[in-house]
Amino acid sequence: MGGDTLVDMDEVTLLSPKGERRASSVKTCTRLSGGALLMTFNGITGRDQAERFRGWQVVVDRDVLGELDEDEVYLADLVGCTLILPDGQTVGEVMGLYDAPTPYPMLIYQVDGRELLLPLPPENFLEYIPAERRLYIAWTPEDGAPITKER
Repeated sequence: MGGDTLVDMDEVTLLSPKGERRASSVKTCTRLSGGALLMTFNGITGRDQAERFRGWQVVVDRDVLGELDEDEVYLADLVGCTLILPDGQTVGEVMGLYDAPTPYPMLIYQVDGRELLLPLPPENFLEYIPAERRLYIAWTPEDGAPITKER
């Protein structure tokens, strides 16, 4: 999981919160300390123009991403999966990914009507069964309590 896929992209799509899409060519892409990316796009010059795109997502079409190794998964594919512990206990459903400069992904999951964040370091990622929409994770209360996601 992870990698520098966006750093290497020449073309991306900007996706608005309302679903508007805009193809954009990447001018520069730099990884900052902490893991965040700083991207600039051809045709978007200056802070005022960039402000229009606040809250938009950067997305890449799968057909340009290439093949994954056997032990890899696109994090976006985990959305909608049921989180299951090794003992078979269901934790909740993956509702999304929390975009934060952390060393590993933060899954947003829902349980009992609450949205919580769960860090997922690679060693806790046990098995992903795409056909069943199941994600098996190693997590115990000793790993730390999930974090309530503030809205």
